Amino acid sequence: MSNIINLLEQLATKANLLNEAEIEKLIVESQLDDTLKVELLNKNIEAIKEALNARAKVFCGIFPAEDDESEEKEEDNDESKESTQSKIAANS
Repeated sequence: MSNIINLLEQLATKANLLNEAEIEKLIVESQLDDTLKVELLNKNIEAIKEALNARAKVFCGIFPAEDDESEEKEEDNDESKESTQSKIAANS
């Protein structure tokens, strides 16, 4: 698996410098098994995904954080309730 990652990294970092012949040369000279080399040369994405056991769809979910304002309001309400209770107790 690391061989294909290394090859893909090389291809990505040199993408603007490589022509089709150089790409083929990198693939052929790589340490990948022959079937994967053939699929890469044929640009058979489905076969490459299957060979690498790659997931076709990835889901990423983000949960928004709670607002700090609501926490501050709750604290302010608690403080105002306490001060009101203190004033009532002091006036009694």
